[in-house]
Amino acid sequence: GQLGSIVDFSRGDLGDAAAQLGADAAAVLDDLVITASKDADAPPKETGRILVIDDIESNRDLLSRRLTADGHDVAMAAGGEEGLEMLAAQDFDLVLLDLMMPGLNGFEVLARMKRDVRLKGLPVVMVSALDETSSVIRCIEAGADDYLPKPINPTLLRARIRAGLEKKQWLDEEQRQKRFVREAFSRFVAPAVVDQLIDDPENLSLGGRRQEITVVFTDLAGFTAL
Repeated sequence: GQLGSIVDFSRGDLGDAAAQLGADAAAVLDDLVITASKDADAPPKETGRILVIDDIESNRDLLSRRLTADGHDVAMAAGGEEGLEMLAAQDFDLVLLDLMMPGLNGFEVLARMKRDVRLKGLPVVMVSALDETSSVIRCIEAGADDYLPKPINPTLLRARIRAGLEKKQWLDEEQRQKRFVREAFSRFVAPAVVDQLIDDPENLSLGGRRQEITVVFTDLAGFTAL
């Protein structure tokens, strides 16, 4: 009787079952798509302080809202000069820098940053239109870390930010190690030796090395009295 009810087209049960099965399959597929999308666009675990430099207010507002939603601390500058002033007065982990701006354009801002000892290691992601590719390449050659094409894709934005923040964390850790070496050894060995240790940390390993040296012993007149 149950089999008959399934195959009895006149009762419409098969149509209802197929419809239900289709609905269930569609729901499962939707869940899979949503889950995959959430995984790809999941908010980053690492957040930082980001400076957005763009002369167009709507662009700044869009980037600020997206970055803030991901937990980043965002500051905005309406032009190159203002951006450099903020960089001089505050610490940031990454800069989103628009390429085409009146006054100081993105390339000029980038060049000034790379001449500044404090800012030269700060990750910079250029933001540009697709028809500015040749200028973007010039920026990459000048020291920019990456670029985002306009209109900005949220997934690409997160990927670029994540890569930039990881680089900043690595650079910060390297600087901490160098400070530790300088502070630990500067009281006991010559500055030139400390610089060698910083340039090549492997020299910190125990064991030393053998080499031929020349030693000069001299007497200082009147030293005994001193």
